[in-house]
Amino acid sequence: MSGWLGDLSADQATKLEKFRRRLQDVLKEEHDDHCLLRYLRARAFDLKESEAMFRKAKSWRESMKVDAIYKNFEMPKVCEMYWCGGLVGHDKVGSPIYIVPLGNLDMKGLMHSCRTSEMVKIIIYYLEQVYKDLEEQSKMLGRNVEGLILLFDFEGVGAHHLWKPGIDLFNEFLTLFEQYYPEIIKTTYVLKPPKIFPIIFALVRPFLRERTKQKIQILGSNWREVLLKHIDANELPEFWGGTRHDPDGNPKCPSQGFLNVITKFIDVCFIRSVVAVGVYSEPR
Repeated sequence: MSGWLGDLSADQATKLEKFRRRLQDVLKEEHDDHCLLRYLRARAFDLKESEAMFRKAKSWRESMKVDAIYKNFEMPKVCEMYWCGGLVGHDKVGSPIYIVPLGNLDMKGLMHSCRTSEMVKIIIYYLEQVYKDLEEQSKMLGRNVEGLILLFDFEGVGAHHLWKPGIDLFNEFLTLFEQYYPEIIKTTYVLKPPKIFPIIFALVRPFLRERTKQKIQILGSNWREVLLKHIDANELPEFWGGTRHDPDGNPKCPSQGFLNVITKFIDVCFIRSVVAVGVYSEPR
């Protein structure tokens, strides 16, 4: 059985009830069966490990003031200008889609211009945004909707992306996903993997649990056809196989608030000085 509500074995159903009883001292209204099953699936229905994970996540949310981050966080201007990626739409069953054009990402520039703690808050903000979207989709569709579609576009990724501090921070993000947002990923699609992809994957693989690895699909030249089996064309920018585009014809839809498409910082020193004096303007 899959471990989803409505598809539980007798043993899984029993463990769900036991899990709820073990957590009675900390459960809130939002911790419904769907929520509890995410922790159980993430730890293969091991009650002891699932309980430890739940309590650790609860303590982390309190110490990080996650609810306040979602409600009040203001993205640093430099990250607002250069952060790559965003939510773009939903798949055919209502799950949100987040596209990450990794080739556009200048992690070195970002890390020299923005505190790591602020970048972690950005990831938390987007993950909480996903939770909110799933909640709204579930209400709108009248059924439970779970899981995020992650679309990693590797076009333009090269050896310069193998900067160790950047890889370390990316793995910190992955650890955050795995420990505090169980089962949030439904499917990860890898598009246009470069020749160095095996090296990149070897660096991040140790930070992924086996269940997460099984959700990764590395697509070939038919990636558009694969995506459109699961996502309606009007939910994707044209650049990624859909039909959306900006009024000016831009196929990446930057004006719709989805994605930053600037490829890199023009000058990291310029950005540092901008941050220092608190004056922001687009580099020319």
